[in-house]
Amino acid sequence: MQFAGSRTRVVGYPCPATIAGLRWVATLIERNRKMALYECIFIARQDLSPAQVNDLLNTYKDVISSQQGTVSRTEYWGLKKMVYDIKKNARGHYVLMNIDATSAAVKEMERLMYINEDILRYLTLRMETLDEKPSVMMRVKTGRDYEREDQGRYHREDASPEVIVDDAPTV
Repeated sequence: MQFAGSRTRVVGYPCPATIAGLRWVATLIERNRKMALYECIFIARQDLSPAQVNDLLNTYKDVISSQQGTVSRTEYWGLKKMVYDIKKNARGHYVLMNIDATSAAVKEMERLMYINEDILRYLTLRMETLDEKPSVMMRVKTGRDYEREDQGRYHREDASPEVIVDDAPTV
């Protein structure tokens, strides 16, 4: 018998704590192997061309696919003005990706985004389901949407102006 602190074990048999530790590591590995759904948005520098942004997107797609993941949908939202400057950039190229991959593949993609100087910001969220419809940024605005944006009020073109009549008696 060997004495290890307050635990004793028979030589040749693994310690119960070691078995529990191995089970814990095995469950972590199994969780890592499972595919999960992610939505990733990144902002690239304003002085890149759309072709260079597409090359960045293809680089990250290759990282995901090299680890048996898939990128089911990508959307290029274009060059948009940001609310505040990020690294002295007032605008940025916005890109959305829907990903089905392991957490290890997503972590590797995020590591490469962190290293790359062309990426200003990125955000990756784990999702329950991925929406196959176009995102809100890609939907075409109708005339009714533009009417709602007019000074924060909703105006109908066919409505006549309201007349307010004061029926209260004057004293």
